[in-house]
Amino acid sequence: MVVLRRVIGYLVLFCVAAVIPSSGCDGKDKDLSGLFREARIIPLTAPKKAKDFVLPDMSGNEVRLEDFRGNVVVLNIWAMWCGPCREEMPSIERLYQEFKGRNLVVLTVSVDTADTGLVKNFVDKHGYSFPVLHDSRASIMKRFGIRFLPVSFLIDGEGKVIGKAVGPRDWGQAKVTRLLEELLSRSDESP
Repeated sequence: MVVLRRVIGYLVLFCVAAVIPSSGCDGKDKDLSGLFREARIIPLTAPKKAKDFVLPDMSGNEVRLEDFRGNVVVLNIWAMWCGPCREEMPSIERLYQEFKGRNLVVLTVSVDTADTGLVKNFVDKHGYSFPVLHDSRASIMKRFGIRFLPVSFLIDGEGKVIGKAVGPRDWGQAKVTRLLEELLSRSDESP
């Protein structure tokens, strides 16, 4: 029994080490890994450039992801029919309000096949003021390899996807705020 516990313990340590990137000499990466872990957001060990897209907002204006380069972006993919998506939306609104006017962009994409007017009615009914784009073909799901909703991506100022959250989150939690504040401070330090 003791041997089994020890083997399980080593397996857990191995799995955690495989998910969390190793820290650099200055210790900054280690701090960031801990913040990702606390916020329940998976850090990408090999950040990749986010695939650009152009989608209409609720007013029909085209919005391009690349336009937000230089900002930290929280990109949330959701649908009206998705209960967990609706569950997290009030906290996305709080996040948007808390970081409004700073270099953090909260950008959401509805993948509903419904008419944009129905999505707009849903957003208005609930009083959400964060930016909502509409992808009635759900092409963003293929572009980002999404299988489940909701899913959110953290994109750094260089346009690289550095984190992923699958399932609903409370985006207003202090742990999430600390991570985003750190990402913003690092973004401000970049040349």
